[in-house]
Amino acid sequence: MSVTLPNPPTQRPLVQKNGLIDRQWQKWVEILILRVGGTIALSNKSSRSGWGSFRMPVAVKALIDAGYAASSLTTVYTATQKVIIDKFTATNVTGAGRTLDVHLIPSGGSGGDSNKIIDALSVGANSVESVTELERQILEAGDAIAVNADGASAIVIRASGREVT
Repeated sequence: MSVTLPNPPTQRPLVQKNGLIDRQWQKWVEILILRVGGTIALSNKSSRSGWGSFRMPVAVKALIDAGYAASSLTTVYTATQKVIIDKFTATNVTGAGRTLDVHLIPSGGSGGDSNKIIDALSVGANSVESVTELERQILEAGDAIAVNADGASAIVIRASGREVT
């Protein structure tokens, strides 16, 4: 699949003096990845930019299929390769307010306060929360997502993202 995009921001250095990636470059790459959910083939005809062909295998997929969060800490996803979380939702299907904890556990680790990313997220009765704190989080192979709700069969979770090789 080939996608034609605006020229990259070549008038700016890719890496800033502080060692961080330039924001315009970051936005350009994000647009690249989000426009196509597979192998990205980009071609820039501008010879002065020095860009030729660039391929990045990306698989967009459901990381966690919709299902109830258990009432005890339970691993719901383990990365088999580098993953970027794009969206994580929590839907309370009961008539009472509920809470949800989310842990991002490093490979070989276990759930605890040191990796709790979301502590008692309040999800109102019969409502949906988009868990923005998890967006753009990166998991390496072996890292895991674990959740627990304050009641069984109360909160339905789902996550989607990109596997990058």
